[in-house]
Amino acid sequence: MAFEDFLRALGMVDEEGNVFDGQEIQRQVLSALGVGEPVLETVAVKRPPFGNYSDCCEACLTLPAPGDGEFDAASLPARTLAVAVILEMEMGSGGVQQFLYNCGSPYALQAADALRELGLQEHAAAYEAYLAQYHLDRDTLDILCPENAPVDEDPWSDDLDLLYERIPSETLEAAADWDALQGAILAYANRHPEVFREPEEEKEGPQS
Repeated sequence: MAFEDFLRALGMVDEEGNVFDGQEIQRQVLSALGVGEPVLETVAVKRPPFGNYSDCCEACLTLPAPGDGEFDAASLPARTLAVAVILEMEMGSGGVQQFLYNCGSPYALQAADALRELGLQEHAAAYEAYLAQYHLDRDTLDILCPENAPVDEDPWSDDLDLLYERIPSETLEAAADWDALQGAILAYANRHPEVFREPEEEKEGPQS
């Protein structure tokens, strides 16, 4: 079951049927638990050099994402990591179909470039061949993704399971070692620590 379907099953939708954003989901859950204004301890996000992929992934999730106003202005390493970490998470959880279904064209059309920048040429070529095989251009990807589908278009399906039949991915999965993606992201992030600097640090520059 896709995460959005899970939220809908819990009734986490507004009057128009749109799934609540993260802030509203938190408010609803805390309200159900009888908590009004919680005091939450904040934990600093790990900084490079990252010793493991978990810390790296957590930091990358704070970067501007495709569709955010800051994404296009971000550096190439920042854009690469923002896309690659979501690709890895979605594919690791439910395959490329889940990635396309949940993320649509904003991420899908950036993924091949991100893979190449990570040094994964074989993966990028296999991914592009997969999109071409099923004619997954921008318009089709947006119709496929319920969140991004135009209001006058029905998504391909509201059932992710059907996508595994309509756009099978065995050839893509066999074309490259996708387990290598985590290691490539971790190594790339550690080569580009500047991506994770706070704005104040960028202004001050390195200390002598």
